[in-house]
Amino acid sequence: MSAMIELRMMITRALGEDRWNRVLLGSGWRKFKKQNRVLSDFVQQNAKYKNIHAGKRCFIIGNGPSLKQQDLTLLKNEYVFTCNQIMRNPVYPAIHSNYHFFADPTFFSLKRDDAGDMEVYQLMQKINTDDNRPDVFFAAEGFDFAQEFELDKVLNLNYFAHRLAFTENYDLDFDFSKFLPNLHTVVHYAIALAIYMGFSEIYLLGCDCTNVVTAVNTRLNDGNGAEYAYAISENEKNRMQKRNASIHMEDELKSFSEVFRAYRIFGEYANRKNIKLVNCTVGGLLDCLPRMPYEEVLRNENETQE
Repeated sequence: MSAMIELRMMITRALGEDRWNRVLLGSGWRKFKKQNRVLSDFVQQNAKYKNIHAGKRCFIIGNGPSLKQQDLTLLKNEYVFTCNQIMRNPVYPAIHSNYHFFADPTFFSLKRDDAGDMEVYQLMQKINTDDNRPDVFFAAEGFDFAQEFELDKVLNLNYFAHRLAFTENYDLDFDFSKFLPNLHTVVHYAIALAIYMGFSEIYLLGCDCTNVVTAVNTRLNDGNGAEYAYAISENEKNRMQKRNASIHMEDELKSFSEVFRAYRIFGEYANRKNIKLVNCTVGGLLDCLPRMPYEEVLRNENETQE
């Protein structure tokens, strides 16, 4: 957990989460715009995405190993969100992703003299495929990085800013043209965007939530990539080891707890808003959302069309 997030959490606890959110959406947003004029303009441009898929359904794909058991090519004509390094998966080009997310700040601190970092940079350029160019969303922390590495000239880049507390019984609208809550996994931000876009049915795939296994195995020098839906290179193993060396296990476990808490809050939020949020992951640790087999979702759609 970064020092900045810890500071925000301390202030939040002192003021109260709901009151702090109101402050951030008022004077906090005005201060952000003043200090980050270009970036805030990009964030405000996200208003074009509001309700553009009202009443439709979408699939959000994590990178858990359960994806190996599912035929992702069936999603070619669906609205699809992908994230992080799914480009390592050979089936990625056939998915025809519509929206792709990077949120972890470690992805925005790549060094040109590090082979593992440069491998990730090359992967980012492969978000575009021969016949598909998804809209890509970087957390605001990635703005300077994208300019330095000229990714803005390659990708259809958008930026989102996150400052709010994701409170119990959270009931604010998710507004990608202002501040979002601080969330703990990239899939959470994809869910927030899907809600902002007006999707009434959101299905999760590959959300095994096995990051805790990865963190433990890497620290035990036993990380072989089994926790992902794709093979990882030696460079990526080394990059993960360096990343984990900079984060205490206590902070990792706190973060994992927040991941599951956020999924629960999203589920409760979706119920109040009459949004169908369903976990179609095969197995995995995520147990707070209703489950439905991926194949059944697709079969029901085919039967309806007939």
